[in-house]
Amino acid sequence: MTLRRTALAGALVVVAAAAPLGASDPRVEVVLAGSPLAGTLALPSGSGLRPPAPDVAPVPSQPADLPRRTTPGTRATRSGTARPSEAVRRGQAALASLDWPWQELYFDVEFAPYRGRFLGLTDAGTRTITVFVRREQPEGDLRTTIAHELGHALDAVTGTPEMRAAYLRLRGIDPATPWYPCDRCDDLRSPAGDFAETFARWLVGPAYARRTLAPPPDTEQLEALDYFFRPLSERQA
Repeated sequence: MTLRRTALAGALVVVAAAAPLGASDPRVEVVLAGSPLAGTLALPSGSGLRPPAPDVAPVPSQPADLPRRTTPGTRATRSGTARPSEAVRRGQAALASLDWPWQELYFDVEFAPYRGRFLGLTDAGTRTITVFVRREQPEGDLRTTIAHELGHALDAVTGTPEMRAAYLRLRGIDPATPWYPCDRCDDLRSPAGDFAETFARWLVGPAYARRTLAPPPDTEQLEALDYFFRPLSERQA
């Protein structure tokens, strides 16, 4: 997994790139652009939400500094008359099976056939998630990939410095660790990747979980992290 920086008009792009089919440890590439993301994606607090866990800032349900969408949904093709592909049908079924109201994030979710490079892409600039479905991909692995990308979207929406600092403490990660690390570094060895993958483990279970920066969370730690992962609607006062 690698990190690389590119000038893409300040948008955050998170790309999960697949290893060869059957590999147990897919690779993830994160592309960062613009100014440091701790400033770019910092969200205002005091939005009328229920008081959160200790030392965690309240989280707005739809931040003002991200493009707004009023009708998030899944998109199969560019044409409304075209028949959805197998990749789209499988992806939509897997997404529907996840017991989490992803529409609250105001991201669109798209599915496309796998072309040998990426498993998924989350773009906070356009508020779009694209998941690339492998033909032989097990259902559990597909659900975990979708959940991982939803974790990145959740982080983009709720990731205040206070939230991230509290997450690092609970996961036992050095608080000096940059949320998005150096160029050409391992996404799943970064706090951002750890957050996304731990969210996927919390939502889907450990069967297809990938490695994380900190040791894999046990049941007790997942319970402690519940606030970070629960739907935004459950945080309302």
